[in-house]
Amino acid sequence: MIKFYRFCAGNAEAAHQCLHWRFSLKTHVMGYLDDNGHITPEKILQRENWSTRKKGQYAMDIVTKMEEEKVLQDVYAMFQSGLNKARNTVSHVVYLSMILRELPNTRY
Repeated sequence: MIKFYRFCAGNAEAAHQCLHWRFSLKTHVMGYLDDNGHITPEKILQRENWSTRKKGQYAMDIVTKMEEEKVLQDVYAMFQSGLNKARNTVSHVVYLSMILRELPNTRY
């Protein structure tokens, strides 16, 4: 029973952390794009008539710049931190549930 619970709780907590990370990632990337002037209305209108290939190259140039500035390493570190937090939370929950199961079943 405990192994099953640990598996389900672990998956649920990891999924929950991924949802938070997804929002955090979007916020972080949008902030970067805004700070560097990539999403101003003028820039968006300028790119509107670009070909798909040119838009793709522009996006890759931004990603390359983010790699050079170590922005992607920071984002990955946030992701790792979230997953570690989820794993530690699950470990504590499983440990507490094991302790509670061993207590005598008494009514107050």
